Amino acid sequence: MQLRSDVVNNTNVATVAGNLGLPTGGGSGKVTDAKNNDSSTDAFSKFLKSQLNVNAAGEVDEEGLYSAIVAQRIQNLKGDSGLTTFKALLADSKKEYRSVEEATKWALMQMQQSNAITYEEGNKINAESFDAAQLDGNKDVLFDGVGGAGDPTKAVASLSTALKKAKETIDAFAAGKVPVERPVAVINTGVSYVGSVKPDMFSGKEAGGTVAATGTPKGGVIQPTGLKIDGAGGFLFKPVAESDKKLAILSPDGLGPLVQSIALKDKDGNLIEEGRFTSFGDDGKTRAKYSFKKPGGSYEKDLTVEIRYIDGTVSSYQIPDPSKRYD
Repeated sequence: MQLRSDVVNNTNVATVAGNLGLPTGGGSGKVTDAKNNDSSTDAFSKFLKSQLNVNAAGEVDEEGLYSAIVAQRIQNLKGDSGLTTFKALLADSKKEYRSVEEATKWALMQMQQSNAITYEEGNKINAESFDAAQLDGNKDVLFDGVGGAGDPTKAVASLSTALKKAKETIDAFAAGKVPVERPVAVINTGVSYVGSVKPDMFSGKEAGGTVAATGTPKGGVIQPTGLKIDGAGGFLFKPVAESDKKLAILSPDGLGPLVQSIALKDKDGNLIEEGRFTSFGDDGKTRAKYSFKKPGGSYEKDLTVEIRYIDGTVSSYQIPDPSKRYD
């Protein structure tokens, strides 16, 4: 997995579409609307066929199918101008990413950041497309078509089977089924590297723009001592970020690429808000930074910050007074 260190460190990267002379204006609307609700199997299949790479055996893989469905969802929501923007961003990201899934997520993130789509729309598109692209029994990961027979990281199906499965899933969402929540993050591809990270897998920004994962997540409940949790370079609860004056939370140093999500929960364990990934920390290195919709002081007291890692580890940080800085 190759990660771009400039995914969100460049504060102007959200203007990529504008720099390309493409539309970036936001808008609202349902991901599946009355005008283009995919009621025609023909129309849906024709669109995906135009986007998919089919191998010599007449097969497509999960990552390629996911990318094609994302494109279809965007056209369904934002029309041809939205699709043009997405395809230009995708072409740009494919120059940097080896994985079609990661390149697609990067392009989707840029559409969110440029207000071409809202964060809610992008997350819904990602969630629907991820579920609709499943071709094997592993529903938590998307795989490519590389590998020999029996390769567990290869997931392919005939074009007709893939289109049929995708259509059935999208129709189910149109009928009211709710997809598994999947906020858009390039690093959140579902593949767990924890415990199997090789020294040369991540080697810092100097090598291919990757970001190092140098630590091992530790789970459990973490209580602060006063306002101190683990000191410089550790977990950080920042009630007012310099960039947007809203709450920002950073993971401990060395664990950024392994973070799956950061969420706020109330004292009863109910979800208040899921943060959105914005960068690998203020220095662009190995801390995952997530942003929230309001300043820390606007949230209720006795919060829990829940950090989930891609190996299943969960760290729960107790925040008595969210108007205060904890680090």
